[in-house]
Amino acid sequence: MSKRITFLCALSLEDPNGTGRYFPFAKELVRQGHSVTIIALHGDYYSLSAAQRSFKKDGVSIHYAAQMHVLKRGDHKFYFNKTKLFFIAVLAVLKMAWYGLCVPSDILYCFKLQPINSLATLIIKIIKWKNRIFLDCSDYESGSGNLNALERRIFQWFEYLMPRTAHTISYHSSYLKDRLDSIGCGPKCVHLPNGIDRVRLEKIFDRNIVENLQQRINPMKKKIILYFGSLSLAGGHAIDLLISAFSRLEQPDKALLVIIGGGEDIDRLKTQSSDNESIIFTGKVDPMTVMTYVACAYLSVDPVRASEFNEGRYPLKIVESIAAGVPVITSDIGDRRSILNQERAGLLVRPGDEKDLCKGLTRLLNDEQLRDNMSHYGSTIFRKNFCWDQITQRFLTNVTESHGITF
Repeated sequence: MSKRITFLCALSLEDPNGTGRYFPFAKELVRQGHSVTIIALHGDYYSLSAAQRSFKKDGVSIHYAAQMHVLKRGDHKFYFNKTKLFFIAVLAVLKMAWYGLCVPSDILYCFKLQPINSLATLIIKIIKWKNRIFLDCSDYESGSGNLNALERRIFQWFEYLMPRTAHTISYHSSYLKDRLDSIGCGPKCVHLPNGIDRVRLEKIFDRNIVENLQQRINPMKKKIILYFGSLSLAGGHAIDLLISAFSRLEQPDKALLVIIGGGEDIDRLKTQSSDNESIIFTGKVDPMTVMTYVACAYLSVDPVRASEFNEGRYPLKIVESIAAGVPVITSDIGDRRSILNQERAGLLVRPGDEKDLCKGLTRLLNDEQLRDNMSHYGSTIFRKNFCWDQITQRFLTNVTESHGITF
């Protein structure tokens, strides 16, 4: 039975979660006959034209309602002062709710559990009382290092309230499932792991584009070590650790570290690596182009330290790298061991251990047979089960069987 589904997202579709999770999931729902509208916030809302604020893409209606809680401009991220943040948040809640009330819907799907889109969802639900609330828990939000004490308490309150109001909860990591179980919401939960968008995956097969990029960034044909994602140290991404580990390599002239992304710590990280010519910062790259960089890589790295926030993550960069046949080095924390299938698709190192990360880099750089075995596993076995069309079908089947909603 066709459903009218409204996504309420606290970030832009240009963000990694928007590009790699919300939008491909929405596209697959549309392909299966459902109507999907995405109401989202944007990192630089006031720079958008009218056509950029409301449009349709791949059958999905997209509306940017207001400014996000942070300003993202170019490769940098800026935080608002408390007074300005309050007014931005209030306006965003009201505008998201208004858009949501104007769109016919059967299901309100709140993505990324944050106060702004949570409040907007609740306002719409009060007025459109027949709508069911679906909730997507894709991060342990209150565990982020970017929050002060008051903000953390607010986030914790919503993390307790919203699951109780939801009819169905999607989650991607076992850590998040355990937290939902602990507040009595386990029966509402359905697994929705991160996956790979086949459209993005196709970028790795265009050899002309891949070879042109290789020639431009890597004329010496070194082995590329790739990081792609947020350059925010407080957000749980230990890029500083990766830079230090890379600098310890015994033969650094044989490898090239390419760092893709933007964030509040980009200038600090550039300063840290300023004396190393084998480290390249590309800044933010178009989401479709990111996969071309992945296709050029010898291996990719998801560097993290031990924290509850990192335990709750199910990193999209790991899934996309493995599916593209690129082995991953990451820390043995959270679900990463199971994602790598006990190191069949990459290597695990101790969280926050620079020496162990350097050891892992050295091992994979020097053992091409091991690298090729991991690449073959990712591009054959792993890829078969982690594309969004398969994930979406499994999710809808599970919701129908366990929660009584016919899709």
